[in-house]
Amino acid sequence: MFGFGSKKNPKTMPQLAALLFEQCIDASKRFCEDIQQQLANTSFEPPTKAVFSEAILMHLWISSKILTPHQGLLDSLHDCYFRWIASQAAGTDDERRALLRSAQETLHQRYRAYYDAWDEAHAWQHNLCRLILQHLLTAGRPDRRLQNASLVAHTNISLLTFMKYVAEFRGSVGLENKA
Repeated sequence: MFGFGSKKNPKTMPQLAALLFEQCIDASKRFCEDIQQQLANTSFEPPTKAVFSEAILMHLWISSKILTPHQGLLDSLHDCYFRWIASQAAGTDDERRALLRSAQETLHQRYRAYYDAWDEAHAWQHNLCRLILQHLLTAGRPDRRLQNASLVAHTNISLLTFMKYVAEFRGSVGLENKA
């Protein structure tokens, strides 16, 4: 369906990860464009590059949620993310290394927080979506405006749509769900 390899012609894990990372980037761009429209009638500031970076973390987490049994693919996906971070960095080698360490810590923090907020019993992920929005829009600070049903619904739909995409991607490249 997505044109990503097949069971008869498998791609390497790094190639599959690069394709999936491109989809994370594209989905993050679409999410930011959509959220900007959603924010037009609120008191939130328009999305910035930081919001885009947070959207990428959201899409990486979604990918990790679906691909947990496939550690090699996840490792390659994270390598793509860290190469992307490094490509954005300017400065000395020490500054780039510090940026990469910070990016890794942030990734781990988000993953822990998002896994903790995930409600295995329900498709509607109200608490997770509010937490994602908190990181996207208020630099991680709680804010009553995040109760906005339209923003939460938009985030939930985006989250579930990308989860479905990653599950279909997993199947299209012949990776069985071992969980």
